[in-house]
Amino acid sequence: MDADIIIAAVLIGFGFGNIFLCMFVAMSASVGRGWKVGAAFILGRFAGVLTLGIFIAIFGWYIDLSSSSMILIFATMSILFGALVLLWPSGLARLRLLRHCEVGGCESCDNKSQDSAIHDCSTCSSSKNCSANSEQDPLLEVDDKNKKYSRFKNHQGLSMTSIAAFGFVRGATPCLKILLLVPLILTLPLLESVVVTGLFALSSSIYSIIGIFMGSLLGIAATEKRIPHLRRAGAVMLIGIGIYYSYKFLTFSCPGGI
Repeated sequence: MDADIIIAAVLIGFGFGNIFLCMFVAMSASVGRGWKVGAAFILGRFAGVLTLGIFIAIFGWYIDLSSSSMILIFATMSILFGALVLLWPSGLARLRLLRHCEVGGCESCDNKSQDSAIHDCSTCSSSKNCSANSEQDPLLEVDDKNKKYSRFKNHQGLSMTSIAAFGFVRGATPCLKILLLVPLILTLPLLESVVVTGLFALSSSIYSIIGIFMGSLLGIAATEKRIPHLRRAGAVMLIGIGIYYSYKFLTFSCPGGI
């Protein structure tokens, strides 16, 4: 394999096109949860990109995706990922609450000393009504001394596997930079296509790493009450990017049509 092909794959990965999605997803996932969560996202994304590259190498000659289609896919996934980051924690909290109530957990509401407790018996049939710690984010543990989120709780909320799966879906989603990589993948043997895709996945991970770094810094600096707002801000940015690219899709035009 020629050195210029390797350089091209790496430079395409470093390119600035549509960098925001992975960066903001990684940042939102890492805020208050530590770098390991972001690393799980990156590993999942790497596996997703490799899978997509292999799929393109095998079936690429039989699939025709226009530039406008890639814009639409990117816009849709940006909105979906933003909505997922925005809504998933509260949805999981409510699901856990309902399950807790179903098994009669509301009979014991003395949990004020438990930082990770999630008890709100207002929806239960139990006569007791307990809301201690009910507003706490179910994904995190709180340090009593400084009221900062200290680490990701694998047994509550999103697991590392869920984060990695999240990254896999993102990596396996076609984007405009992948479109630039397709001619290289299609002209190489399968093994070399995998190598080129892997180099692209590694170099393009720099933006996810930046997102993890930003999220970790924000998590260290922010207090308990600000962490959820920072995460929501990242999610809103993703949705905004998706709306912007939806507009670009609607106004897209090129010689020969869409």
